[in-house]
Amino acid sequence: MSGRWVTLHEGSPGLILAEQAELEAHGIPTYIPSLNVKFADPTITGGNCFDWELQVPDSALAAARELLSGRAEAIREHPHAADEADGSDVRGGG
Repeated sequence: MSGRWVTLHEGSPGLILAEQAELEAHGIPTYIPSLNVKFADPTITGGNCFDWELQVPDSALAAARELLSGRAEAIREHPHAADEADGSDVRGGG
C-alpha cells in the first residue's frame, strides 16, 4: 500500500490505539501524527489536545472503514462478548 496518508477519524487516545491495533493486525498500516509530542505534552499541539488523529494510506481508507464499522456493529450487538469469552467481568462482578 502506498500513497498519501489520510485521516480516518479523530478520537480519544484509548479508542485510537485500540483501532490502530485492530487495523495493524489486519495488515493495514496506520499513523498517528505527533504521537510522541502528544505523549510528552498533550497541550503543545493546540486545539483539542485529548483527541488524536488516526491516519491510513489513502489506498486503504475503504478497507479500514469497512473493518472498523464491522467491529463497531459487533460491539453494539454483543457489548460484553469479550468479557464472556475470557471469563472476566470488567464491570466488577467477577
